[in-house]
Amino acid sequence: MNNKKRIFLVGIISLLVISLVFLLPITINVIVGYIFGVVGIVAGVLSMLLLTKKNVKIPQDIAFPIETRIYLISNLVISFFAIELEFLDIFVVPYLVLLVLQVLLLAFYSIRIIALSSGKEHIDSVEVKVASKVFDIQMMLADLSTVKAIAGDLPSPSKEKAEKDISGIYDALRNSDPMSQPNLEPTENSIKENIAKLKEATVNKNHESIATISSQLQKQIQDRNNRVKLLK
Repeated sequence: MNNKKRIFLVGIISLLVISLVFLLPITINVIVGYIFGVVGIVAGVLSMLLLTKKNVKIPQDIAFPIETRIYLISNLVISFFAIELEFLDIFVVPYLVLLVLQVLLLAFYSIRIIALSSGKEHIDSVEVKVASKVFDIQMMLADLSTVKAIAGDLPSPSKEKAEKDISGIYDALRNSDPMSQPNLEPTENSIKENIAKLKEATVNKNHESIATISSQLQKQIQDRNNRVKLLK
């Protein structure tokens, strides 16, 4: 039995349990309590199904079943006391009062769920941006590793200098904050272009261009990193 079937089974059992309320004399408060109890159980089942998705995010998604569980408990407690007071002949809660309380409770938790959903969307969008930026950095690092390997074929002493310069660029880029601002995109594109130029110069064994582009890349990356820090 998979998790989805288990969740549906728990939901069905819960519905059967609260249906036992119909063994009591039927009053309007019993009906109101039952209807909102069903709403709470359905909400709980739907929220638990979120955790069976392939792309489930922890802890963002787990907040939804927690909220619906709290709502269901609060929902049942309110109905229980209203029905209990009525059948013990202590006090009959007007059904409109019980209905208003249940509607307010449902509205309160609905707003909380909407707020959680909005927060989750924001967090997910940030994660996508971070993943994209990290991927860009990793691709540039991979390109620099290739350039360094090619530089190993250069004659000495150009070989040693080129490898040292490329290692410096690699370390500066590796330690960079992947997240940046849209206004830094031109600088980042220029860094990518210069890495491609550095690779071409290394393949062609153009020692002067290698030195010039390496120096330019180091300054660009340092400038980019400084700007990222200032913009945080």
